Amino acid sequence: MNKNSLFHPVKPKKHLGQHFLADETIAEAIVDAATSNLDHVYEVGPGTGVLTKYLIKKPIKDFKVVEIDEESVVFLRKNYPELAILSEDFLKLDFAAI
Repeated sequence: MNKNSLFHPVKPKKHLGQHFLADETIAEAIVDAATSNLDHVYEVGPGTGVLTKYLIKKPIKDFKVVEIDEESVVFLRKNYPELAILSEDFLKLDFAAI
């Protein structure tokens, strides 16, 4: 991944209640604390992928992100092409269909 590609102009949208985590040390600590022996992980609202970049390095059998913001989806597809992205509202997600 090109380091410069991370500086995409994704801006938090107030109407979606977005707040983007920026501290890499905290992001890595969160992922390390939360991912022992997990088979299925759904990251809700990955935004610019601060947690995502650490999650994709873990041995998770089924990892998906759920993102409603199209601007963030475009960013994630560009920077993490291997990522399974569900571009929809998590609150309306039909888990039985997945």
